[in-house]
Amino acid sequence: MNYKYLLFDLDHTLLDFDASQALALQAFCQAHDLDYNDQILADYHAHSHRLWHQLELGQLTLDQLLDRRFKEFFQPHLDHLDGRSLDDQYRDLLVVHNQIFPGADRLLLDLKSAGYQLVAATNGVSDTQRKRLAQVQWLDLFDHLAISGELGHSKPDPGFYQAIYKMTGADDTSAYLMIGDRLQSDMLGAHQAGIDSLWYNPHQAAAPADLPLTYQVQDYARIRDILL
Repeated sequence: MNYKYLLFDLDHTLLDFDASQALALQAFCQAHDLDYNDQILADYHAHSHRLWHQLELGQLTLDQLLDRRFKEFFQPHLDHLDGRSLDDQYRDLLVVHNQIFPGADRLLLDLKSAGYQLVAATNGVSDTQRKRLAQVQWLDLFDHLAISGELGHSKPDPGFYQAIYKMTGADDTSAYLMIGDRLQSDMLGAHQAGIDSLWYNPHQAAAPADLPLTYQVQDYARIRDILL
């Protein structure tokens, strides 16, 4: 093990997206006089997750996802409004209500101090992800930002990782470790790119038999044990 580049997924790995999403969706519903409760949050989460999964499978573009997400879910209440503008409003609220997991700050600082180069490797909209990183003062912690909305490729597409190699100037796959919570995007993407993977699995879900994982951890302490 001689890693130089640590590729970090952001949402659900370092950023507490579920907490941010709940607060942002509640504020969005209030702004549009829409009902909000736990069931609406759960239904929206399933709807958004389904669209992002289609994106990861190459069945949907990011533009299509952003155009459809809120118009479809709140149909017919918001039919008179532009779908992209609605998504812009929601993502602005995500920035306002951005949350991080306890210990994420310290983990990144210690890895940076240990000499690793940190790469934010995230599927998302460029402007939103950059603002969220700025809001938690992490922009200077990351040496490179690999955001699907900028690269034109989303995890697990091998093109996403090829873009990172160009960004860092290093194509030795043994120098990279992908750290993330998503099997379909993070772990499958790493496997297809030929780089090692660390599955962050705090909920202790069952590991798939058909997807090789280099490491599997349930907390940041174990990441420290492996890398520090």
